[in-house]
Parts: sequence; structure tokens; C-alpha cells
Amino acid sequence: MTVAPLLTRDQLDQVLRTAVRAPSVHNTQPWLFELRGDALHVRVDPDRQLPVEDPLGRELRLSCGAAVDHARLSVRGLGLACEVDWTPSSEDPDHVATVTVTGPLSTTDEERQLLDAVLLRRTDRSAYAPTTVPADVVDALVAAGRHDGAHVTAEQDHDRVLALEGVVARADTSLRRDEEVHREMAAWVRTSSRPADGLPAGALPDHGAGRGSSLALRDFEPVPPAATAPTTAGDDPPVAEHPLLLVLSTDTDSPEDWARAGAALSRVLLTATAAGLVVNPQTSALEVTGLRWQLVEELALSGRPQMLLRVGYPQGPGSPPSGRRPVGEVLRPPVPERAGSPA
Repeated sequence: MTVAPLLTRDQLDQVLRTAVRAPSVHNTQPWLFELRGDALHVRVDPDRQLPVEDPLGRELRLSCGAAVDHARLSVRGLGLACEVDWTPSSEDPDHVATVTVTGPLSTTDEERQLLDAVLLRRTDRSAYAPTTVPADVVDALVAAGRHDGAHVTAEQDHDRVLALEGVVARADTSLRRDEEVHREMAAWVRTSSRPADGLPAGALPDHGAGRGSSLALRDFEPVPPAATAPTTAGDDPPVAEHPLLLVLSTDTDSPEDWARAGAALSRVLLTATAAGLVVNPQTSALEVTGLRWQLVEELALSGRPQMLLRVGYPQGPGSPPSGRRPVGEVLRPPVPERAGSPA
């Protein structure tokens, strides 16, 4: 007896349209999907790895893990249950995870809120309002970070925040002087809507110019180390930004951990968006040799840091949204039409 697949073509399209909304390093969107029966296989696209900034593929897999969680949430939004298998494949080194649909299960109110946040979420590099994130919201973000074996710490102790800011500042100084890094980043900055990937130029602020951020902001253009932002006598000082700083970590540091961290990152970002917050993920301190481990030592972290998050309330309209590739570019191979399913 033949059992009809649980996902129709329209439902698969909806799941993938949600999955590709996931965040990714420099909006490289480095994922590929393949449907076999009711199992959606997620793989990395090695052609979209950043060889200079991410030679091991840690951020590559973290990005794909976020897409896995977005796909899982979309399946749940259809009123279907699913399971995620993160087991590495010895036959397919590009394999990230398998999302298998298992049967009907009602969607929860929390899942609906997170799905509503998918289209609203964006990486925001603009100025944040000087408003403190309430304790109950901080608790919700920390709880969201426990998904898939990861964990989140909210760095609110003054000395720990200073230590974190110091490590990020050292990373910023190092990366600003690295011409290869800037060439690689420049290749992903977009001044038009095509191609539908990369970072919109309008979403990249000047390097701290006119900003009162306590955390160094990533610079996408090489600037001489001695250069400073111009000031004018009588100008009002910038509003001090002291965002909530979160550290997303895993207990160990394997490719599977990186993907799981990405799924947890997805859940934290959507939880923040649903609460009216904006987030700027930061990776600079994790890309400079030695500084990632210095961060572990200075903050006495029990695990391995996978992402730093700058969280706050928006002060203005925020950064513009980034583009997304169409589903047809990431689905491999094309799925044939199924008898009896919607076209």
C-alpha cells in the first residue's frame, strides 16, 4: 500500500520560503535543500563559504543551522510534527541535518508568534535606543538559546561587559588592517537588489561615526588606523548605547555543534523580534586567531563561544531588509510533481 507524502508541493514551497529567511554570515545564504519522501535534507553550499573569514566553515554551518530551525518552525506552522537529526554523514561531508515530518500536531501560540517574527526580523546595525531590556525578556532570550543543546549568557556584570568590549575592540583593530578580509567582505556588499544575496550598502553604518556604541561596530571599508570620525565644535555628543550583550555557546566545538548553535541563534533572534527588539550578531572577535580563546578565558566561559549578540530597542526605522534567493535556486534536485498534490 502506498502512503501519500505528508507535505504537498505548496507546503514544501512554504517551508523553503521560510527557511531561506534565516540569517547568514554577510547574507551569503549558504544552504541547499533536498526532499526525499517526507525528509528535508539540509546541506551546506561550499561555494558560498568565506575562505578568509571562515576557513573552517564554522559560520557556514551556523548559518545553515539557522535555516534548519526556520524550516522546522514552518513545518510546525502547518500543524505537522517533525524531528531534526543532526547526526553527521560520513558519506556526505556537506550534510547538516535532516528534518523529517512525522504526522499531525497542533501549532502552539508561541510557535505562531515566532513564525510571525520571521518576516519582521532583520540584522540591525543602526543606533539603538537607550532603553534597558526588561529582566523577563532577558530570561526569555536565555531560555530560547537552550534549543538544540546550546546555551546563552546575558553579560550584565560591569567587569564582564568591559572584558567583552575589550576583546571585540582588539578584533576590530586587527580586522580593519586586513586587506584580504576587506576584499572578501566587499564582494558581498550590494548596491542594487540583484543579486538577491549579500549586504545592502544602506544597511552598513559608518564605522562608529556619530555613534555612542560601547561595542566596536564592524567596518566594511578599510580605514587607516589613525583615522577618526570628524567632529564639529558644539555638536551634541552621541547618545550612549549600552545594548544587552549575549554570548551564544556550545559545550563542545564540532561541525555538528556549529549547526546546532545556528538553530539556537534562529530561536533567539525570532524571540527577540517578537518582543520588539532588534539584534546585531557579531562575529569579529571569533574570527581573529587567539581572540576566541581569549574570550573564553576572560569571561570564564564553560563552553565554546559561537556568536555574540548586540540586542536593544530600535531608535529609528532600523536597517533595510536584505534580499533572499528564490526557492528554485536552493532546492536540489527539483522535486517532481506528486499525483494528487497541489501544483
